[in-house]
Amino acid sequence: MKYHQPYGVSDPNAPYVNGNPSTGTMGSIPPAQSVEYPQREIVNFISDNGLAPPDDADLHQLSKGIQSGLVNFAVDSGVVNQMSVVLTPAVPALYRGLRVYILAAVSNTGATLLSVSGLPFRPVVRRDGTDLKANDVVAGSIQLYVYDGAKFQLFGAGMSGGAGLLTQNLNIWVNWAIGNDANDGTANDAAHALRTIQKAVDLAYIYPPSQFTITIHIADDVNYAGFYTPYWSGPNISIIGNIANPQNVLVTGQNTHACAVSGVNTVTIQGITVATTLNAAGPGGGFISANGATLNVLNCRSNYVTGAVFEAYQANIAIGVHTFTGNCNEMYWSFLNGLIQWIDGTTQTIAQAITVGTASCLALQGGAVSVPPSRFTIVNPGLVAGKKYQASMNGTIGTSGGGINFFPGTVAGTTDSGGQYA
Repeated sequence: MKYHQPYGVSDPNAPYVNGNPSTGTMGSIPPAQSVEYPQREIVNFISDNGLAPPDDADLHQLSKGIQSGLVNFAVDSGVVNQMSVVLTPAVPALYRGLRVYILAAVSNTGATLLSVSGLPFRPVVRRDGTDLKANDVVAGSIQLYVYDGAKFQLFGAGMSGGAGLLTQNLNIWVNWAIGNDANDGTANDAAHALRTIQKAVDLAYIYPPSQFTITIHIADDVNYAGFYTPYWSGPNISIIGNIANPQNVLVTGQNTHACAVSGVNTVTIQGITVATTLNAAGPGGGFISANGATLNVLNCRSNYVTGAVFEAYQANIAIGVHTFTGNCNEMYWSFLNGLIQWIDGTTQTIAQAITVGTASCLALQGGAVSVPPSRFTIVNPGLVAGKKYQASMNGTIGTSGGGINFFPGTVAGTTDSGGQYA
């Protein structure tokens, strides 16, 4: 509907004026359209929102029509990965900012297209611009799609802390040899596999916390760089390399940690070997759990590590089978209320002669190290040179009766400043 100026006036934007008998001023004459068209526009809006017939007994129908939202709602009648909807009234063209709430007919399995009111199909993407992943569109769900001038953005998908919800377990593949971080990670082939572990972690943390697990599969290679999780909470993450031969998957921290998990997150790592660059300047730990995280490390190995192989900082680490093959500053280090513990029946193997810089086991500033009652087996403890343990500044090391020689080393352990060893 356009503006209709007073009758008999040529200016299309001319205002209406009131008549004034005292001055002889004639009032504007409203043309018929200025009365009829606004009424019809409002009536049509009421009808388009399913409130027909319009009724003079209800003077809130316009408000009710706005509340219903029906003019921006549609039911999908398309097929998998190709959605199709019709709006009432039908839009004549796609315009930037068009919003459509859609009741999905089927769940998607990957990249998806959308047609509105019979107009050409346009891609649907996450808010980071990438194609949809499987089950970003869930059958029976209502989601918001916003047109940005070229494609529809699925509102909430692909945004850290606000992604589409996981509806099942998800797999991401990483393969240094054939992968590309521009891929989507949905299969272990050149067209889909990612190249770096960090990209896989970033993709995983697009999703919010969930009861489902995202498993990152890492193909054999010795060129992977270190990775870290963000601080915000994400889904449960499982990172799996080569469980039978963890030496085939090497993750090296380049002047930083090899594997670092932070925030209120749970990550399980299996079948990899960690290392840091020799004489790295700066932090260089192997498996790091910090700021409320829970890290489970199973069937892994460590080469040379500048700092601690296992480090718990205000967080928890549970250790399974592990093999040490290189020097480190500490094998196990817990501080600032961190907790290191072991899974019952675990074996820790010293595969070759190594030296620890500070101590095999270090607990500082309220950090705790807790050996299970069944303890664990250390194979070849005589290959470790350095201090056995150090508990300082209220740090505690409990060996469940393992004694002062439980941790390996050639130098007696020490306690000071409220540190305890038992």
